[in-house]
Formats: sequence, structure tokens, C-alpha cells
Amino acid sequence: MRDKITDFIGITFQSMLTIAQTDAIFKIISLVLTIITTTVLLARNIYEWYIKAKKDGKIDADEGKELIDIVDKGVNDLKDNIKKGD
Repeated sequence: MRDKITDFIGITFQSMLTIAQTDAIFKIISLVLTIITTTVLLARNIYEWYIKAKKDGKIDADEGKELIDIVDKGVNDLKDNIKKGD
């Protein structure tokens, strides 16, 4: 009888550790996917800006400011996502 209680406690403890590890692994995977997605979206936005800005053959100051805004927003989104993942 005592062996069965010890086995039950051991199995329960092992299950709890497995659940905790699985949760941590899923959090890490989710964070990595979020970072990749944010980076891809930032790259796409920069590419779209570049195509639009080069239509007239030159990049003026307003278009430069728009690029800075795009990069700033993307970097801030990336920072926010990393902070949420902690």
C-alpha cells in the first residue's frame, strides 16, 4: 500500500514538472515565432516604402521621415513583444 502512495506521489510530481517544461517550451516557441513575424512585417513595410519612394527616382526628406517612422514602429513592436515574452 505504501509503495502505491509513493508511486502516485512520484508520478504526480513528474507530471507537474513535465507540464511546467512544456509550458516554458511553448512560450519560447511562441516568442521566437512572434519575433520572426514582426521582423518579416518590418522588412515588408520597408520594401513597400522603398518601391513607393523610388517611383519618382529620388528619396526626399518626407520619405526619409516616413522610413524612420516605419522602422521606429517596427522596433518598438519588437521590443514590446520581447517584453511580453519575459
